[in-house]
Amino acid sequence: MEKMNKKGSGDFFWIIIIVIILSYIYWPNDYAFLEKEYYWRDTPINYYFSESYPCEGLRKSQVLESFNIIEKETDNIVNFTEGINGPGIEISCYDEYMTEEAAAFGGIENYEGDNEIISGFVELFRQDSVNFYTCENYPSTALHEILHSMGIDHIDSRRSIMNSMGDEDCPEIDKEIVNCLKYIYSKGQENYTCERIPFLQ
Repeated sequence: MEKMNKKGSGDFFWIIIIVIILSYIYWPNDYAFLEKEYYWRDTPINYYFSESYPCEGLRKSQVLESFNIIEKETDNIVNFTEGINGPGIEISCYDEYMTEEAAAFGGIENYEGDNEIISGFVELFRQDSVNFYTCENYPSTALHEILHSMGIDHIDSRRSIMNSMGDEDCPEIDKEIVNCLKYIYSKGQENYTCERIPFLQ
């Protein structure tokens, strides 16, 4: 009798394990339609300014304008909210620059699974004529780095905001990127794709 109970409990244990595994594989996921595209796990997407390297003046206003541009261009399908700290996009502004070629950096800090973003970063360096050209009428640099923090990689086109050749031309956000963001954050309801948009590896 005791042996039968042990065998029965062992079978039950494996049944539970199989159910958990199958649930994990087949459980409906709002973003299950995505294969390679990164997306933020929590929306609205939280962002916050670093206390150690705060942003002020032009750089801060360009960051805020960048978030507004993404919201407006995506018809508020993508939304941002300002918080105190993470998880989210941490934005830092430095009084120095890393190299004469780099105006800023941005990217994904942590993610789960294959493409679920938990935290990201944007780092803006000192703005001067030696470091990089400043776009006063459009926040190309800040927007470029924010898009990196959303998982989008460089695009080999001088006309793209995601080009890696500098932003002397101050390009505006690409329509293809806007459509891709609509597709992702509408959970596939918007009739677009991300076929032409490269994502970080």
